[in-house]
Amino acid sequence: MEGKRIGYIDLAKGICMLLVVLGHFQELYGSRLFQDLSYTLSYIRLPLYFFLSGMFFRTYASFRYFLTKKINHLLVPYLVFLVLGLFTVRNFPIWFLSCLFYSNMLFYCCKRIEAWWPGRYVLAASCMVLSVIGFFLPDGRGCDGQLYEQVYYFGTAMTCLGFFYAGYAVNRYTDIVRSGVSSRIEYELLLMAVCAAVVAFVGWYYDYADTGFRLNFYGYSIVGMYAAGLAGCIGILVLSRRLRYLPYVSFIGRYSIVVLLTHYPLMYYVDRLITDSAWLAIPLVLAAEVPVILVARRYFPYIFAQKELIPLDR
Repeated sequence: MEGKRIGYIDLAKGICMLLVVLGHFQELYGSRLFQDLSYTLSYIRLPLYFFLSGMFFRTYASFRYFLTKKINHLLVPYLVFLVLGLFTVRNFPIWFLSCLFYSNMLFYCCKRIEAWWPGRYVLAASCMVLSVIGFFLPDGRGCDGQLYEQVYYFGTAMTCLGFFYAGYAVNRYTDIVRSGVSSRIEYELLLMAVCAAVVAFVGWYYDYADTGFRLNFYGYSIVGMYAAGLAGCIGILVLSRRLRYLPYVSFIGRYSIVVLLTHYPLMYYVDRLITDSAWLAIPLVLAAEVPVILVARRYFPYIFAQKELIPLDR
């Protein structure tokens, strides 16, 4: 299923998953010490995953092939863990898989518009229009029930289409993926410093608020959201390209979907064993992800999107 892997992309995905896991720990334990930092990082976590997904978007030979791939990789694990959550603990983070499925479908439609109406800016403009519409749609605060929330996941998919397009554009119009040579380190440090400054300024001074990507509500402006989100994506991409590989982080990045699906149940049950001790629970959950990944890829590859459950019609 996998082609040739790009090491620093796995590292970027691993950083993304660490941000997601640590953000959920902050929500669980409510640590005031890290609340401000978690709020600021909430500008980056989900946009980064959309950005990285957009970098490797492909339409494939037909819509049927494309749709089957996305069902296998996104909807199958989502539906399996949605059903499991009815009998165990509600697995909140899996919402992202259905949201990412919607974003892929929307981006595919925008690509078809570009094919029917060729133009240099048609794809970018269509994505931006959908993003703005999604941002200003009614939010889902107060709604209850994961099936009902699907409408808000679709709104988030629209809102974040700009991040998806940004990743696609970086791959299409630059050589950042194809080139194996990094820029001079002083330029990279300067760029990362600028990106960090933008995120910090938006997060702490300009538009301080926690994000609500899951139900598409935001306490800040669309300009602030995109400025901080894109700056965070670029900064982490540059950092990952410079570092190339970090053993544990790159490993969980390669199997990011397994971590996405399993970290919340692990957190829930570890919290039942170790009450009010985040400093012990965090390393336990992160360490437990290693055997979970090994078991998942060996014994449950179809559930965790490591193999195609529905055969692909080539």
